[in-house]
Amino acid sequence: DRDEGCDPDPQLIEIFQRVASRAPIAHTCMHRSLALQWMLARRKSHARFCIGVGEKPRLLPGHAWLEMRGEILNDAPELVRRYTPLVIRS
Repeated sequence: DRDEGCDPDPQLIEIFQRVASRAPIAHTCMHRSLALQWMLARRKSHARFCIGVGEKPRLLPGHAWLEMRGEILNDAPELVRRYTPLVIRS
């Protein structure tokens, strides 16, 4: 595992989520997670990008979110629990 760097700024995450909810263009959970990951990395916080698949067909194709030190950064834990994370090993 790589060093996760600095703790993420909760205020930055909150502002990002408020702005994303008002964006006039279509975006998905993957777009939001990748954009926030990039913003956090610029501030030396290295969040892990996660993709999960749902157990029920209506939950597919899946969901994306960020985690750091076991904490979900940009989503509700009760929503993320509905998905099984894909694990990539090198």
